[in-house]
Amino acid sequence: NISDKPASYAKFVAAEPFIRVPSLEQQTQLATLQKQRLELEQRLKTQAEVTDVTLAKWQKGLTKAELEKLAEAGLVLRLPLDETLGTTVRSESANVGTIRGQAKWVTGKQGGGLEFDGKTYVEIPQAPHFEGNAPFTVGAWAAPATNASMALLSRMDEKANYRGFDVILAAGKVEVHLVSQWPTNALKVTTKKAVIGKEWQHVLVTYDGSRKAAGLKIYVDGKLEPLEILNDNLKDSTRTEKPLHLGRREDRLPGL
Repeated sequence: NISDKPASYAKFVAAEPFIRVPSLEQQTQLATLQKQRLELEQRLKTQAEVTDVTLAKWQKGLTKAELEKLAEAGLVLRLPLDETLGTTVRSESANVGTIRGQAKWVTGKQGGGLEFDGKTYVEIPQAPHFEGNAPFTVGAWAAPATNASMALLSRMDEKANYRGFDVILAAGKVEVHLVSQWPTNALKVTTKKAVIGKEWQHVLVTYDGSRKAAGLKIYVDGKLEPLEILNDNLKDSTRTEKPLHLGRREDRLPGL
């Protein structure tokens, strides 16, 4: 037998063995938490089953055209800008864009980023299209150095009556154009107040495919911004084969 009393071995003292056990109060709290967890798990399971049934019912009611649109839904392009060197930008693992001008890699809001000097931009030939009758969402982090007008992103053919789509920063406001033919067949909205400063901010634009200015929404740092509608007469296609640009809108940036 080995004694469990304290013993000294070359100045080493072994304490009496003990086991920590929860108090009665802690046991009660643990039982309550376990019960709550089981209840939440059951609620999640029930909700998932209801969601699956509702989704299946909704999909059965869609037309062929609506199903084709649905097949295109989801994340189609993400550019982390984490390369840190070179003149190529990648979407996940694919090389999709080329930096035109001086490539100056910097630290972004999350990971890497690019600094644009007014002449530098990113060109992405094989990019998603922005069609007037199809919903889409685009977003980006931006930290403009000045209040001068600049394109956050665009896919627009200026020589074809500005056909296409853009997101512009102008005097702290965010402007969005969706154009078939400017200005007689286009949408244009702008935030009612200046919302963009020189710190990193997230700009998100959503569109519901309605060909109505009311279908455009602008969020800055997650906050839905009140909009002023400047054009609301889109009737036709806005598709263009011009490449997607980051930091530029083709050749110029006039006051649309």
